[in-house]
Amino acid sequence: MKSRLLLTTLMLCIGFCLVAQQSSTCPPKDQVRRMNSMQETTTQPRFGSIEDFDKVIAKNPNDTVAYFYRANLKAAADDLQGALDDLNKAISINPNYYQALNYRAQLKEDLDDLEGALLNYNRVIELNPNDAIAYSNRAYIRDELGDTEGAMVDYDKAIELDPTDIVSYLNRAIMKANAEDYQGAINDMTQIIEIDSTSVDAFYYRGSFKAFLGEYLEAIEDFNKTIELDPENSSAYSNRALMKDNADIDGAIDDYNKAIELNPANVTAYSNRSLLKYESGDIQGALEDISEAIFLRPDQADLYLIRSTIKEEAGDFEGARVDREKAQELNQ
Repeated sequence: MKSRLLLTTLMLCIGFCLVAQQSSTCPPKDQVRRMNSMQETTTQPRFGSIEDFDKVIAKNPNDTVAYFYRANLKAAADDLQGALDDLNKAISINPNYYQALNYRAQLKEDLDDLEGALLNYNRVIELNPNDAIAYSNRAYIRDELGDTEGAMVDYDKAIELDPTDIVSYLNRAIMKANAEDYQGAINDMTQIIEIDSTSVDAFYYRGSFKAFLGEYLEAIEDFNKTIELDPENSSAYSNRALMKDNADIDGAIDDYNKAIELNPANVTAYSNRSLLKYESGDIQGALEDISEAIFLRPDQADLYLIRSTIKEEAGDFEGARVDREKAQELNQ
């Protein structure tokens, strides 16, 4: 019973974090971005170089379009501050320059000026209240700033304006899941699947949300589909293994093995496989797996507590004591 409770605490490889949809003209970091249909885009071969626009601006210092295009090129060259300076100039000349305001909002986010990004999205929406992506992007910023209620309102509006907006459905579902509205999150994932039946994220997240409701067999079906669409998805194998174990279906160890084969740094797979080995009496195998998990995540207190239990079963009472003390240290 003790090992089963520990297994539950390690439950899923999910990572509930929002993704942002923004213009492809804004250099991506670690976020999903989507083209805004209202955002002008540029590439160097088509529109020339920064130096070309330097000459245009020298001849006409009030050419807002030249500032906008030069900002695009500067951003592409990772000169975000230079791009922001050009957008500021364009907007000072034309305060209603919608594309520049939209782009400036995105750059301010990249420069960690979330309040500034919010103000710009407010203005973008004021100028074009039917821009679904602007609402979605503002929702993302609001959530980052802790305004979850405002973020939810914006995602609702984005989906109302564009019922095919997959990113807004995904982010709204994650917010619902974080609020423990797992059924609402499942409904949003189902909407995505109706729009795109090949969405790996939708099947993966829906399976994860079903797991939190104890719908293990249904979750297995979604993880089956995830793996069918993305056979290299280590986390899907790891999650399916846990669902199989909870549903008393054979194959959990095989799935953990595959998860680790695909991603040797999958801590959850090591720790959960360790517990299955412990339950089956393979104490040495359990100890090896949990030690590997600790090697990968030496700052995770729960792992030391699990290893202390396994060491006690192996008769290593001193080692168990040391692990418990380490867990206490990390929890302070």
